[in-house]
Amino acid sequence: SFVNRVEAYKEKPEAVHTLKGLYINKKGNFGDHPVAICDGYFIDFPENLLDDVKEILHSEEDIDTIKAGKVGFKIEEYKSEKFKKICYGIKWVDING
Repeated sequence: SFVNRVEAYKEKPEAVHTLKGLYINKKGNFGDHPVAICDGYFIDFPENLLDDVKEILHSEEDIDTIKAGKVGFKIEEYKSEKFKKICYGIKWVDING
């Protein structure tokens, strides 16, 4: 099931989500969109991470690190001066395990 970034942040602001994989949703209404695969749920990533996600998907080393359970992320709330509203971005987190 898909989890909204805003809802996930509001439910547990300090949560570190373990990344299980990434993919590009090519069927969105607004073009290609990055999506995080987590344990039992998906989270839409911000559009500005599309290029980063494409790079990760082309890196065997990055994919192996994700598969090993060593990559996570937190959702961060910030105020966008450009859009004059509260937004929710992604901060990568190293998971040692």
